Amino acid sequence: MTSQHHKRSWKNYLINARVQLRFALLMVGACALLMGGVGYMVMDAAHLATKVSIQQVESNEAYLENAQAEIEHLRRRERLTGQVLLCTGMFLCLGLFLYGIKMTHRVAGPLYKISGHLDKVRQGHFDPVFSLRKGDQLTSFFEHFKEAHEALRRREQDDVATLRELISVAERDGLPQRSRDIAASLEELRSLLRAKETSLG
Repeated sequence: MTSQHHKRSWKNYLINARVQLRFALLMVGACALLMGGVGYMVMDAAHLATKVSIQQVESNEAYLENAQAEIEHLRRRERLTGQVLLCTGMFLCLGLFLYGIKMTHRVAGPLYKISGHLDKVRQGHFDPVFSLRKGDQLTSFFEHFKEAHEALRRREQDDVATLRELISVAERDGLPQRSRDIAASLEELRSLLRAKETSLG
C-alpha cells in the first residue's frame, strides 16, 4: 500500500494542545526551577566575590588612580553575570518548550490519525490507512491498528464482490422479472452494494 509522507510545519504541531502544552510546560517548569537554583548559588557567589573585591579596592583607595571606576566595573561585571544567567535560562526554557512540543507531536500525531480512522469506521467508512511519517512514535501499536483496519476493509471488499456476483447472477437469470418481491430485494442489495462501495473510499 502506498504511503504518504507529509512535511511537518510548526503551525500543525499542536495536535492535542492540552496534553502537549502540559508536558512541555512541565519540562519548562523543571528547567526554570533548576536554573533558578543554580542561578541563585552563582549570583550569591558573584555577589560575595564583588563585595570582597570592593572592600579590597576601598582599603587600597589611596593607591589607586580611580577607585570608583574600579568599583563600578566590579558591579557591572556582577550585573553582567546575572544577565547572562537570565538569558541562558530563558533560551534553555524556550528550547525545551519547542523540543517538548516536537516530541509530543510524534506521539499525538499517530493517536490523532488512529482516532480519525476510528471515527470513520464508526460512520461506516474504511478509507485506506497510510503509514506513519518518519520519526513518529507508537509504530508497533499503529501497525496492529493498521492490520485490524485492513482486515475490516478486506471484509468489506469481499462483501462487495459477493453482492456484485449475486446481483449479476440474479439479473442474468431474469429473477427480477419473475417476482416483485425478488425485484424489491434486488434493489435493496444494489443500495447496500453502493453503500459498501462508498465506504471503501
